[in-house]
Amino acid sequence: KQWYQRRVAITAGECLDAEEVDSPGCGFATRILPSAYWMVADIDLSRELGVREAYKRIYRVRSGHSNDKALKMSFVLPVLKKYYLDEFGQVERAEIGMLIPSEYQSNPPASTYDEVRIEKWDEMKVYVRAYGGYRDDAEYQQQFDLLKLALDKQNIVPYPHMKIVVGYTYYRYGRQRLEAMLVDNDSFSA
Repeated sequence: KQWYQRRVAITAGECLDAEEVDSPGCGFATRILPSAYWMVADIDLSRELGVREAYKRIYRVRSGHSNDKALKMSFVLPVLKKYYLDEFGQVERAEIGMLIPSEYQSNPPASTYDEVRIEKWDEMKVYVRAYGGYRDDAEYQQQFDLLKLALDKQNIVPYPHMKIVVGYTYYRYGRQRLEAMLVDNDSFSA
């Protein structure tokens, strides 16, 4: 298989290096997300602004106000929102994650804010479908169905209990490059 590094540069700052691999079909891309440290906060799904509030909690750690080294870390793209699904495909819980910049990956600062944790996420093989628009667009939510349909045509079964929303600009910063992402069933580790 042909491998190459993909770097998305939509706004100033660092971007996650993900290896893109040849996809066996059309309608989706296949990537390997590297193992890395992330700042993670739970999203309160019962609150209208739950995502925004979780994003602000991560900002406290990223800005240096709530990490043990008082480091102000750069904004790293993308921002991932993981939605954990029950056996019926309904969202049970969600979390938002922002990658810790590469210069701190070997020794990440610890969060001093109890609502944000530093987690090392394992390498994951993922399937991706890009969309340019707004998160609230009906067409955006359809990207998960279209991605699943494209994977079905290739006899690929993604992990059924997670979907990931990927954003490449600051939260609520107008039209965005968004991606619908599903995790490969064989590479997911709970």
